[in-house]
Amino acid sequence: MIVNSFAHMISTKPVDRYTRPEFTENGPLAIDFGRHPILESIHNDFVANNIFLTEASNMAIVMGPNMSGKSTYLQQVCLIVILAQVGCYVPEKCLLRQFCMMETRNLSLLTAAKSKLSEAKKQYDQMVENKQLELSRHLKEISQRNDQAINHIKRKYELENMEIVNKEKEKVRYDFLADKAIAEIEAKCGQKIEECKEEQRQQLMRIQDEHTLLVTQMKQEHDKRQASLIAEHNEQLKRTQLQAENELREKTMFMRNDHEAQIKALRCELEDECQKLEEELHLQKSKEDRQRALLQLQWKVMSDKPKEDQEVNSKQVDLCFNLFVCVCLQMDAIFANFHVGIPLVVWFDILHLSFGRHSWGNEKTFLVYLNVLL
Repeated sequence: MIVNSFAHMISTKPVDRYTRPEFTENGPLAIDFGRHPILESIHNDFVANNIFLTEASNMAIVMGPNMSGKSTYLQQVCLIVILAQVGCYVPEKCLLRQFCMMETRNLSLLTAAKSKLSEAKKQYDQMVENKQLELSRHLKEISQRNDQAINHIKRKYELENMEIVNKEKEKVRYDFLADKAIAEIEAKCGQKIEECKEEQRQQLMRIQDEHTLLVTQMKQEHDKRQASLIAEHNEQLKRTQLQAENELREKTMFMRNDHEAQIKALRCELEDECQKLEEELHLQKSKEDRQRALLQLQWKVMSDKPKEDQEVNSKQVDLCFNLFVCVCLQMDAIFANFHVGIPLVVWFDILHLSFGRHSWGNEKTFLVYLNVLL
């Protein structure tokens, strides 16, 4: 079946793809354009490889990176050699192999192996016989030894049983003694525990007394320290209060002196301004006196004229009155610049002395004019 499958595979391939291998006596192993028979059927673009081995150089080093085809190359050479030995066509252009020498060498090796095998068989048979004899002798010795060992083991077993019984008896006695000793120890331990408890109670009482004494002492010391700290704190407060009072006094004195100096400066400035205002008022009064004198002279002149001329001059008086009002308004503006108002008495005196009550008619008209002027 295998040969038929190979024949079928070769018959389906082209003629130049598979060739008949050639065997020579002294020829080398030469493969030209060899291919892997299985991978070639899977991959159409298989890359062919060559190899050339002789007796002088019967080794080839295959190197390359991973997945470069090193193992495929080795499998290809092995499969081609096996197919050639079987008698099949191989996937290459040319195959030369040294066959006759290999056949004679294989025959010589086969005869040598047969002779070695017969010698080994004889040696093995002799060795088996010797082993059987030794085995029978050893079995006899072992049976004798087994009997002796069994007797010895029986004796040992009996002795061990006796020892176990004695040990059990001793164990019962020891258990009784141990229970008695444990009971005595427990009683002693109970007494010791009670004694320890009493000692601990006494120690606790002592410790509590010492603790109370220490607490009272610490309270007294704390009270003393607190009293001393309070006294120191009060002294510090007094000192700080005195310092603060002194600082306040100094600050108040300084501020008072500064305030007095400012007040003096303001007084001097006000006195200077008052002097200036008094001087200006004096000048203004002198001017008013002059104007008053002039007005009196005018009234005297007008009183000497006849009554016919008085009607004509009444118009002149009205004009003079208007002029006087303008002058008074200017004076008021001047006094307003100095933040000083003209008293009402001055206005009344000016009107009374300048024009006279008789020139205004009755008293009602005089008051009307005065209200208008004010």
